Amino acid sequence: MMLRVSVRTERNPELALDAKITPVPRMGLSTVVQNDELKVFRCKEADVLFTGLGYDHQVSFSINRADFVTYYYQARDDEGFIFQSNP
Repeated sequence: MMLRVSVRTERNPELALDAKITPVPRMGLSTVVQNDELKVFRCKEADVLFTGLGYDHQVSFSINRADFVTYYYQARDDEGFIFQSNP
């Protein structure tokens, strides 16, 4: 189930970006673990912030003004920048 959200980075808390978050359970060593996928939609500001990030680069996001949580950069596609909470 995909959910549209507004995100802010810890480095730029005044800048709200559009995104979607999708819960993706995956198998860990012996149990199922939650791995949320966050896709920040491309825009001029997002391109400046995230272009050039290395794989697994840590970025702290506040989702819908909640506490900041660390996500890990995974890839970029035509739609946006893809991060995971537990890669």
